[in-house]
Amino acid sequence: MRLKTVLMLLIIYFQASGQYQGLLWSVSGKGIKQPCYVFGSMHTADSRVFSKLTILKERIFECKAFAAEINPDPKNFDFSILSKLLMKGDTTLSMLFSTDEYAMLDSLVMESTGLSLAMFDKMQPIIMTFILGQRGMNQDSDIALDWYLFNIAKSARKKTFGLETVDEQLEAMQVLPYTAQAQMLRDEMQYLNNSDIDTLFHYYMNEQLDSLLSYSRKRPMPEQFELSLITLRNHRLAKRMHALFRKHSTFCVVGALHLPGEQGIISLLRKEGLIVKQVK
Repeated sequence: MRLKTVLMLLIIYFQASGQYQGLLWSVSGKGIKQPCYVFGSMHTADSRVFSKLTILKERIFECKAFAAEINPDPKNFDFSILSKLLMKGDTTLSMLFSTDEYAMLDSLVMESTGLSLAMFDKMQPIIMTFILGQRGMNQDSDIALDWYLFNIAKSARKKTFGLETVDEQLEAMQVLPYTAQAQMLRDEMQYLNNSDIDTLFHYYMNEQLDSLLSYSRKRPMPEQFELSLITLRNHRLAKRMHALFRKHSTFCVVGALHLPGEQGIISLLRKEGLIVKQVK
């Protein structure tokens, strides 16, 4: 085999095995003449994820607008949202789980929130899955990173946007029947431990989005749920980002797992002809 061919294969291999190394990405091309950025966040108040604040602030100040997955301004939230988190009819968590499972879930919820599971008995299981997802993370910052960055942008008088509405996010989360949601919650109860959280943080803090994506896929979601929560939302988020980039110099922040992969936001923006590069 010729040396040139070997070198080309090696280049392809290394590109394929590390395509998405980085949390902060610049976006340009196709008429975008002002600075635009996409940042992959973890939706947590764990202080470990605040390590890039200096460069993030610099890039936010450089832009004229800021967009998060949803606009966290309190005016976008009201009591009607609570009703959308609850199960319809007379279904409760105590009906979906055995006595032993319910006791275990009660213990985990108490550990995560300091509240009894009885306070959440009408809550949809998928919402409880996301609540348990914070277990093992430090809650040593006042607010989650996304909200903190939003407040920086708002204080700097940047235009602020939500890439999705609250209703769109809730609809994406609730495509599964309650029994299927309950099974996902069972899996989360068995899966979560400190070593898993440490692994996720290791990949995130080292900006290894490929590894983060691969690790998350060791426990695949139900196909319908992944399509709704990840794939279709990635397309919607990328489309709305692109529209914002054409109008404003914009800093966008989304969950880190929305960025990598063939159906991830980075790939989708590139398919639109945009140039997406890691910012080191």
